[in-house]
Amino acid sequence: LTGTHIVLGSTTHGAWVRGDFDVVHAGYGRTWLGRASGSTLGDARYGEVLSDLGVAGLGAEDAGQHILRHLWLKLAANAVINPLSALWECTNGEVLQRDEGRSTLVSICEEISGLSQAWAEAQYCVASSSASSPSSSSP
Repeated sequence: LTGTHIVLGSTTHGAWVRGDFDVVHAGYGRTWLGRASGSTLGDARYGEVLSDLGVAGLGAEDAGQHILRHLWLKLAANAVINPLSALWECTNGEVLQRDEGRSTLVSICEEISGLSQAWAEAQYCVASSSASSPSSSSP
């Protein structure tokens, strides 16, 4: 992603779709942003993005490199809550009120935690091998 202007983000604002072009903002939450590794987006423009979201009422705080943690946590929550609320035809909050919903959440979060750890280790190995390998290989 070298040379790209990517801003990563995660939010806990609640929303649901009532119909075509009709989205209901169901609850205020927090929003975190961070720049992707290798992003060439300058500090000034990144600050403008944060400010624009504040003006829109969505608020945003700079999570820096910790944005990946927020994204993994959002993945874990959505992997449980979204499918179960659809299957059970209930709200997100109702999923967590059920014993089955809470136990499923714990199970999925443990699995995603293992995935995120494996991903981090793989990224470290790739970075380490790239730093230590010669730029060209001989036959």
